[in-house]
Amino acid sequence: MGRIVYACSSQQLNEWSYAFDWPESPIEPLPIQAIIRHVEVDGPAESLIEEVKQMHIENFQRKNT
Repeated sequence: MGRIVYACSSQQLNEWSYAFDWPESPIEPLPIQAIIRHVEVDGPAESLIEEVKQMHIENFQRKNT
């Protein structure tokens, strides 16, 4: 497997969920390094954090209105 690149972490999503009082995810928030070893990992992409956060907010609002 090659390099893994991600925009935001499950930890960040959990922090946003807690801050906005969203329901807890049924998925265990594991860092990618706990899933796969010996690969190059780049992330989170600091320049995309606010954009990704806004996408999660809009998705949650769309599902719950």
